[in-house]
Amino acid sequence: MALSDVPLALAASNVDEALAEIECHRELIAELTHLGQPTEAAEEALECMLRQFAWMIEHEQRILAEALQTKGQA
Repeated sequence: MALSDVPLALAASNVDEALAEIECHRELIAELTHLGQPTEAAEEALECMLRQFAWMIEHEQRILAEALQTKGQA
């Protein structure tokens, strides 16, 4: 892997990890609901996680676009 590919690989790894965390959190909310427990705080936390995830995706796309532009100029 070229040094220039490191930011993209790191961003992709972060996105993958965040997606896994979001899925775990959704499962937690489902379990809380099944147990009849309140989920408001967990749902608010999930909303924050989803906003952060959207930002991460945008960041990953910017890095990819910059990498493609750089390779096109080389």
